[in-house]
Amino acid sequence: MRGPIDAAIALGDVAGRPAGKLLVLPYSDGFGSSPLQLQRTVADAITRETGLQPGAPTVIGQLAHLAFPFAVGEQGVLEQRGLPAVLVQVSGERGPAAAAPVSAERLEGVGRGVLGAVDALDSAPDLASRAETGLLLQRKAVPAWALRLLSAMLLLGPLLLAADGLARLRRRRMPVGRWTLWTLSCALPFLGCALFASLLGWLGILGAPPVPVLPGAMPLDLSAVTAVLAVGAVFALAWLVWGMLVRRARWGVRPDPEVAGLSMLLVLLGVGLIAWVANPFTALLLLPALHLWLLVASPELRPGRTGSLALIALGLAPLALLIAFYAHQLGLGPGEVAWTGMLLLAGGHVGFGGALLWSIAFGCAVAAAMVALAPLVPPAGGRVDEEIEITIRGPLSYAGPGSLGGTESALRR
Repeated sequence: MRGPIDAAIALGDVAGRPAGKLLVLPYSDGFGSSPLQLQRTVADAITRETGLQPGAPTVIGQLAHLAFPFAVGEQGVLEQRGLPAVLVQVSGERGPAAAAPVSAERLEGVGRGVLGAVDALDSAPDLASRAETGLLLQRKAVPAWALRLLSAMLLLGPLLLAADGLARLRRRRMPVGRWTLWTLSCALPFLGCALFASLLGWLGILGAPPVPVLPGAMPLDLSAVTAVLAVGAVFALAWLVWGMLVRRARWGVRPDPEVAGLSMLLVLLGVGLIAWVANPFTALLLLPALHLWLLVASPELRPGRTGSLALIALGLAPLALLIAFYAHQLGLGPGEVAWTGMLLLAGGHVGFGGALLWSIAFGCAVAAAMVALAPLVPPAGGRVDEEIEITIRGPLSYAGPGSLGGTESALRR
């Protein structure tokens, strides 16, 4: 077969199920999806045989899978290995229930459609093995380089403002480096949890598979709940250790309202730039925070505590929507979301580099919340900035001819 294809058919409860549930899933465990030619060939073949139009991936679904690649179907592994593959499924991305009835008529029609797609691909030129990294909008593909350029332009504004703020603080000899380290230290509890979950997988205690699986493959049983609670205990203990660390380093738990906000923003910008190089869609998740938290980082523009916390919540909204999307698609509850995250870390689907960047991003969110809760004015007995000596005369002090005497008009008097 010159046009390789893997089409897995899973028919769920089709009695009374709307036709929009018939999907051709192109998602991969890595960055990108199956080639657009393969997706459309399979969809057209199924339409000819069944008269049903398979549902195309939504824009939100494409953005979610590109920003955080996560596919539980059989096609995900093949796509990650470079083999173009799609999954034909009637019961959504999560798959059918164990006891769901099967329609023989639907099975025959979709099966003929898949066979027709195989014949068409076998007689057609070879498919491009390169994954599709663009965004499909109304049957038009937006290339990845255009989206990368868009995210770069949106990163430019916060970058310039942060550079200007850094220059101002450096001229005033403010301790930017110390508060940058303080912001990075806020990531240690999150990184500790990630390393602990990875250690459980490496030791074989969790037995997590190396690829994402359906929730039914590893359900949230008693042992899973115990593992989740253990990671939660490690997280709480890590914050206690963090408090001891910052006190021993004499950084102070309460952030400086003038310097800590900008230091947090500089660290988050670094994470955004690294994410932009690796995956511009992941960088899109950070853009609202980078723009909105500029107000939190500026003591002059920062609203009250309620307004600042609202800005922080809005900055975290894209990440919350990403988690909610996957939870809805796979039918996950709050406990199953935490369990799935542990499996991704324990199985190695999220590597050390990804865990480190996500930990720093979460640490920046915690640092931003601390800055938002800090008082807008320095506490009593705190540091008082020295008055800056004026070395250049301004418009209020005239320094032109005659200001020091000696001119012809002054001598005549």
